[in-house]
Amino acid sequence: MMEPPVTTGEVLINNCNELSTRMLNLLMSKEMFDVQLLVGKHTFDAHKLILCSCSDVFRTMLTNQKWSEATKQSVVLVEEPVCESVFGRFLHYIYSGQLYLSHSNVGPLLTLADKYNVREMIPLCRTYMRKHMDAPVAVSCVLQWWQIANMRNDTELEAIILSYIECNFDKVIALPDFANANLETIEKLITSSRLVIHYEALIFFSVVVWLKDFMDLRHPTAEEAKAAFRRLMCHIRWPMMNEEEVAWLRECSDVQEFVKTYRSFLSLPDTPPDLDPCLLLTPADQSELPSPVDMLCSQSCDMCDSLLGCSKEKPYHSIHAISLLGSSELKVRSSRHSKLKLASDKIKKYVYMPRVYFSDYWCTKLTVSNFLAFPQYATQTFFFSTPQTGDRLDNGKLLDWEVELSPKGVRFPPAVLIGLEQDGSKIIEESYIHTVRLSVMSRSPQELPLKVEVNVLVQANNPTMPGCYFFECCRRHTCIFDGRNHRHNLDDIVPYENYGAYLHPECPVSDLYPTRTLAFTLYIVIRPLS
Repeated sequence: MMEPPVTTGEVLINNCNELSTRMLNLLMSKEMFDVQLLVGKHTFDAHKLILCSCSDVFRTMLTNQKWSEATKQSVVLVEEPVCESVFGRFLHYIYSGQLYLSHSNVGPLLTLADKYNVREMIPLCRTYMRKHMDAPVAVSCVLQWWQIANMRNDTELEAIILSYIECNFDKVIALPDFANANLETIEKLITSSRLVIHYEALIFFSVVVWLKDFMDLRHPTAEEAKAAFRRLMCHIRWPMMNEEEVAWLRECSDVQEFVKTYRSFLSLPDTPPDLDPCLLLTPADQSELPSPVDMLCSQSCDMCDSLLGCSKEKPYHSIHAISLLGSSELKVRSSRHSKLKLASDKIKKYVYMPRVYFSDYWCTKLTVSNFLAFPQYATQTFFFSTPQTGDRLDNGKLLDWEVELSPKGVRFPPAVLIGLEQDGSKIIEESYIHTVRLSVMSRSPQELPLKVEVNVLVQANNPTMPGCYFFECCRRHTCIFDGRNHRHNLDDIVPYENYGAYLHPECPVSDLYPTRTLAFTLYIVIRPLS
């Protein structure tokens, strides 16, 4: 039956809420139901007409005579346990159009909407995910969301969630979700050089926690355990840890107990000595060998040069990385020199690549105070230094940088272009660019050419939790500085029209600004790429 045409003088009165209530009453009262849905331990009395009107899958299942369910009054639906618990919410939406979402149920509901092809429900779940990425540790389920987006082949949503995970990895490793993730997920994450984390030691500690739960709860075979340890431990970037980080790991009772319990899985025969967790994390006072690092370099410096590029210097200054390496073990490892040499380039290229470390050594905070009073088109200049490689063998070599931040647009004053044309000089009018620009300049001419990755971390306010902040994104730009390229301009760091969302109160109140003012803050990490 077609809808009657609208005639002159008719006014549309929308009473959808009342209709929604009536439909929902049918579900709640169980009146006139003609099909039972058995989902795990739950039974739902439903109506074929309503199910079929919302879902192509239900229509085929319940009306096509080729399906056995079409002739049954009770239909068994096999769902994942997390989906079983929210199936009532799923039916609630089908009957009423009302969708109750939370961090814990939106993933399973999206899975159900996708499975039963309830089209209009899918964008509602996706929008909720995009707007509620940040949440308290106790309830956050971003890893579950990421896995669901991956299974749905939803590349756009997957990229958005992965960006949040990478930018807030110090939060993610504290989630219950992290401990419950599978091996493939953990491996894929810790392989990335794009992780924003305070220290590399936190990566190792998170792997220790995951492996401990893996061994205690999943009871893998010896081969499965060995494979899991091998797949994860090879991604720890030991050269990027400073002395304080390694000392912290050595003093941590949980780490020491883990190393003692699983030493046979941690110490692999093809691991270079300075990358062996057992050797690195064994307290130096437990070793009876004199000057083990000197012993390694003096007896087998050819091997050391191939693996570490040590040039007869001590790797890991003040860290007795080889403190338990006896002479017999040293000879065994020296005999494997030819095999290790083949892999040394790969090892060095990988483990010496810094991540985006959110620590004072790597990261610089750029703050524009009293932002609302900051002049339009003005710039603020910052000077800072970053590690040249992060490797201790460089003895703390630094690169110097100058950065200009233009948070309220860029102004180009009028100018005169003096040329050789017949019409003489040309007047260039004043112009403006509405953008938030960051200009980066190298101040280490002796180190040119330089290839680096400039990472700009954008901190945003959590709209649902006032006073809580998270990294909304990381703007990454590969820059080459040489004789011709002295300056790189990075535009649209944050949306120019919405920079107010990135302001935060300045604290504490200073004598200069006796009342609380708002500040605009960015964080910059410059990573060497060569």
